[in-house]
Amino acid sequence: MYKDADWYAEAELEYRRGLAASENELGPYHQWTGMATVNLARLYHEQGKYSEAAAYYKRAVTTYESPSLAEQLRQVMLPWIGRQIANCRARKDADDPPEIRMAPARQPGPRPRGRGLRREGAVLRAVPPGAAGRGPGPDFRD
Repeated sequence: MYKDADWYAEAELEYRRGLAASENELGPYHQWTGMATVNLARLYHEQGKYSEAAAYYKRAVTTYESPSLAEQLRQVMLPWIGRQIANCRARKDADDPPEIRMAPARQPGPRPRGRGLRREGAVLRAVPPGAAGRGPGPDFRD
């Protein structure tokens, strides 16, 4: 909202307040605290303040490395934050990023088959592995 109108000073104040409130109420290892940290980092990134942005991205890494967060969330956020830190370093000599454990890249080839969905009338039903193409309605698996 603020950053769209280039009101960076007001946005920074609001994002800092949100981050402080999230840390106080939810703790430093909650996913919302991580998102508040990333929001502030993105604001600095958009302004070209790459050293400040990198510092907040690194802070977000410690949040998303927490084992209390869902593995899927960590697998999405940690590589993305790593790319943002690398982007900041490429644009400005920021400090070295922390070591980030990246999720392995998906290998080319057929996708593993698991449960899928099949339309039965107006309802989507789960399809057990190996049952694709059986029963009424088209198969919606990729």
